[in-house]
Amino acid sequence: MEGKTQAAEAVRLLNEAVSAFREALKVRTREQLPQDWAATQNNLGNALSDQAGRSEGAEAVRLLNEAVGAYREALKVRTREQLPQDWAATQNNLGNALRDQAGRSEGAEAVRLLNEAVSAYREALKVYTKEHSPHYHGVVAENLQRAEARAP
Repeated sequence: MEGKTQAAEAVRLLNEAVSAFREALKVRTREQLPQDWAATQNNLGNALSDQAGRSEGAEAVRLLNEAVGAYREALKVRTREQLPQDWAATQNNLGNALRDQAGRSEGAEAVRLLNEAVSAYREALKVYTKEHSPHYHGVVAENLQRAEARAP
């Protein structure tokens, strides 16, 4: 019984986190606080992705779609030129959400999403090189391998 209680508590806390990030975006606007806005979008995407991992069916797909949207919003500010480390982290997060979407899709849609995930991971690896970021390089390279292994 304790496992179910902990799972329910985790879902409740993720719901609160998503609400808090959405509230923060009302203050942390792209116009006035672009980097904070982008960080909050990224964190919102992470919370939505975590929620999706604890959800099923259409609800999980909806949450992953929202997560992908939040990451894409963050990337409008977190550019490779201006914020390369943040950009690479968000690219990796985007790749994870796209890979998870592909796992909940079929046929051509799954292939398209996996290809997008692979592209996002490859982008992240342009910043997370073995020489300059060995830990993050390893994490993203492993994510890339998983996505490529699932591609037809």
